Amino acid sequence: LNNNNSEVSGLRLMGSYVFNKARVGAIFESTSSDDQAQWDRDVFGFNGSLDVGNDTALNAQILMADDYDGTPESGATMITFGIFKKLEKRVDVYAVYTTTSNDDNASYQGIDGGHGDEMTTTSGGNPNALSVGFVYSI
Repeated sequence: LNNNNSEVSGLRLMGSYVFNKARVGAIFESTSSDDQAQWDRDVFGFNGSLDVGNDTALNAQILMADDYDGTPESGATMITFGIFKKLEKRVDVYAVYTTTSNDDNASYQGIDGGHGDEMTTTSGGNPNALSVGFVYSI
């Protein structure tokens, strides 16, 4: 990524393991820049899904972002819980709740396009979102 002549690099590692009716996963992401401290940070997280039967799955995820280099209190934690139900071969319904806890100098969004419009916040804000919808696969 080249942002105003700044070199930004990133690394993302992900993995998951499936056993019986459950899946667990982990993610690590690190971005860095030679001259832009706002791009220097690490994020790690864990997620899981449990098939509870009757074409229904419970999902959970937690993501934790470090402070940006040179900006104290700029980290955040996002926690998401969801339930997904297959109604028919091509139709799924879902309900997802997300809460983001920003440090005083952080303004991580509550959601970002995957479940509706983006929801921004102010520095130190703690957005919450409940998303209910359906997916129709063609």
